[in-house]
Amino acid sequence: MMRLCRRKRQVGRCLEGFADYEKDKVRRWIACGAADAVFPVSGGDGGGSNALNSFMSLMSGEKGDYFATHPLLTEALSGCEDSCDVIGLNYLTGRHVLEHELHPHKAVLGTETYPADIVRLWRIVEKNSHMIGDFTWAGYDYLGEAGCGIFHYDGGANFSSIYPERTAYIGDLDLLGNRRPISYLREIVYGLRKAPYLAVLRMEHNGQISSKTPWMFKDNLSSWTWPGFEGQTASVDVYSASEEVELFLNGASLGRRAMVDLQCALHSRRAEGCGLYRRCV
Repeated sequence: MMRLCRRKRQVGRCLEGFADYEKDKVRRWIACGAADAVFPVSGGDGGGSNALNSFMSLMSGEKGDYFATHPLLTEALSGCEDSCDVIGLNYLTGRHVLEHELHPHKAVLGTETYPADIVRLWRIVEKNSHMIGDFTWAGYDYLGEAGCGIFHYDGGANFSSIYPERTAYIGDLDLLGNRRPISYLREIVYGLRKAPYLAVLRMEHNGQISSKTPWMFKDNLSSWTWPGFEGQTASVDVYSASEEVELFLNGASLGRRAMVDLQCALHSRRAEGCGLYRRCV
């Protein structure tokens, strides 16, 4: 099995150092989705979809892009891509532009992508005419793949079948149809929302470190009601298409922040009966 590699150079060595037998298994997994060929179930909670999803955690950030454009992956995908009119890619955002170089007359679609990748991904869609869109995983939360997006602050690990978890908890909409903060960021990215949106990191977890998977965004809520946390500092996330925002607390400015990838964070001391609002600049 491919081990976790912490540097791009190590990732390349891992891939290039596969024995032919291991390379064949990776090709079959990528081309046919045969997860068990790479992750044989050995009993307990470490096999099957849990093992596959743990592997997919490698497919984000810089190392994910390096994997996505590696010649070994190009070789493994060639058969499927040559036979398709539209090339659909799961969690291979770093490959979207490369595919146009390899197949200039084919359209490319992000058939499954990480929720938090939406800002970068949609810029790629807008700048490249061969990109026809994207599907995030997932729009609506669901039962199964339990705990994929649940924030654990007690050392618990995602994809480890922690009772009584039942939902994946990674949808833009929860099981009741309520919109979660990332859905508003997505709406701003698509150009469908002009007003900024505010959310506060859960104050009961101030200073704590949570578990993390690429399907998770932030453990925040659009709420300014946190009984028992008066006098403590809140971390406020702002989503906006403006170049700069200014945050006010009870009429007093908390300062301006430049937006980076349509987001910024400000800090405010929580006060009893306070009102929080923002202004775009």
